[in-house]
Amino acid sequence: MAVQVQIVRAAETALGRSLGEARVEPMPGGHSWDTYLVSTASGPEAVVRVAPRGGTLDPYDVEAERRALRAARGALPAPDVLLVAADPSEFGAPLQVQTVVPGARLRSSQKIPLHEKERYRAAMAVALGDLHRSGDPSQLSAVRTTGEAIRSIIDTEVEHYRRAAPARQPGFEIGLRWLLSNLPGGGDEPVVCHGDYRIGNILWDDGGEISGVLDWERAWAGDPMCDIAFTRQFSAWGGIDREAVALYERASGRKVDESVMPFYLRLERWRSYTASMRGISALASGKSDRAALAAIGEAGNSGMWDLVGWLEDGLVPLPPELAKRPSHYAPMLGAARRMEIARHPDTGGPLRSHLLDEEEEGHALRRSVDRLRAIGGMPALAKALDLPDSEAAWEAAFEVLTVAAADGGRNLAAALQALGLRFTGRPTFLREMAWR
Repeated sequence: MAVQVQIVRAAETALGRSLGEARVEPMPGGHSWDTYLVSTASGPEAVVRVAPRGGTLDPYDVEAERRALRAARGALPAPDVLLVAADPSEFGAPLQVQTVVPGARLRSSQKIPLHEKERYRAAMAVALGDLHRSGDPSQLSAVRTTGEAIRSIIDTEVEHYRRAAPARQPGFEIGLRWLLSNLPGGGDEPVVCHGDYRIGNILWDDGGEISGVLDWERAWAGDPMCDIAFTRQFSAWGGIDREAVALYERASGRKVDESVMPFYLRLERWRSYTASMRGISALASGKSDRAALAAIGEAGNSGMWDLVGWLEDGLVPLPPELAKRPSHYAPMLGAARRMEIARHPDTGGPLRSHLLDEEEEGHALRRSVDRLRAIGGMPALAKALDLPDSEAAWEAAFEVLTVAAADGGRNLAAALQALGLRFTGRPTFLREMAWR
């Protein structure tokens, strides 16, 4: 009740009037903010987005959306930010108050006729093109070229990794090496990138037109191909490809070069994993008890091991500041905290089973160690595995291979894939969630 009172008070402050008998309802969807709709008998009045103590956007910046929406103003329909309160003493937590945008969300899982999907996808392509043509990226950053922007966003994600990951993650580090080895030239001017442009963040009116684009907290001054790649990676049938590309190109005045799109697809996939790391870090530290963060974190960890497949000969070495970090293994969640989350009332059955299934976890560990021991030609690895206890052997192998993967090549791929079987070899619902 106290939280609802503060939310209503924030909405009243933003609107400059009393709301009387206001209702506060949590809004569904999303794992980044705690979002509430404030309504009265007259209808919806405001949307209040409260920063949780910890989550996928740690550290939370309540000013981020206001900056982004100023940069995008006039380019496409979006809410206005009426109030930002960064000081938790004002309303109990950092928050922002936004206008209510009318419209309905679509979900990528909805059954929608093909011709309607094509119409929605076309509208998304044109709206994104309008943003990239008309937005003002100088409101977000001083970067001068798309190449500079790409390098800047990689540095930002590396900093999130350094802060959130409990231990080094070989797959993530291999992904970084591949990206740094394949940077595009990028001499064009940057644009306002939404950063999370997908079906679930778009509202539609009854006529099938876009009435609002939501969730701007990941917006940045960047390369427009990143937004295109993001839609293809994370927006299911809403991905801007095929016939929608020409519509985007006309609206934006930019060309989509499919020959370099693999870089952008990999960049957006790699970037997504720092959100899962930050979420699981919030759980581990006790900042959050939200069970969804455990599912996102576990699935993200499984997905990161797939990046071992990006390992090639001739990749640039891992930056020294990362290669010098300790290489010993540490779990994302300690055993006691894992048990607490599993027994939390909000933890669903499949996730609870995954977290509590010590038998299957043990099988996956032993399969990983057995596969590692079958790999020859690596004396340091063989020595690390010369331990009778599977856990100790696996952790010793982790240390050897994490160090080697900082500058090694394709000859390490089989051993790293075997090492990752501890996480990728569990036949659970998490394999369905892993971001590919």
